[in-house]
Amino acid sequence: MKKNIVSLSIIFLTAVFILNEINRYILEEKLSNIKYSDAQIDNFLLIGKNSDSFLLRGERLTERKDRILIDIFDLDYLRGEEKFKIQAEKGIYFKNRNFLKLIKNVKIETEEFILKTPHLNIYTDKRIAENNHNVILLSDKMITRGKGVFIDLKNEKMIIKNARTVFRGI
Repeated sequence: MKKNIVSLSIIFLTAVFILNEINRYILEEKLSNIKYSDAQIDNFLLIGKNSDSFLLRGERLTERKDRILIDIFDLDYLRGEEKFKIQAEKGIYFKNRNFLKLIKNVKIETEEFILKTPHLNIYTDKRIAENNHNVILLSDKMITRGKGVFIDLKNEKMIIKNARTVFRGI
């Protein structure tokens, strides 16, 4: 009887070991087949500081392959004495191309002016921004409307295409 119990115990332990190894193998195979498509952060706040300082807030940041999607894009940017704020309903940053596409109700605000446009493309490595959409530039003394804008952030130049300006308080 003792011999049967020992034999059954060995068979049982061997079966448990084999089943455990099979289960481990299946889990490893399933885990290796899992492909993560999105990484997501809700209600985020990113702070960066080097020669430039920035504070980026948003409702949702989602990383998908070569791009980062940002819902409710809200950026405060400081470089030396230069301060500005950029807001949009959505932003898409293409990591491989250093390209930021701002979509819906884009607003750039500095101490001197406010620029409003529906979309804006920003080439971050070249430090230029442009679009071919309606543009409104507001300041204390004028309103400029146009269709299309080119902004050279490096050389601090802005060109509004097909511009019409109304001056106030002259």
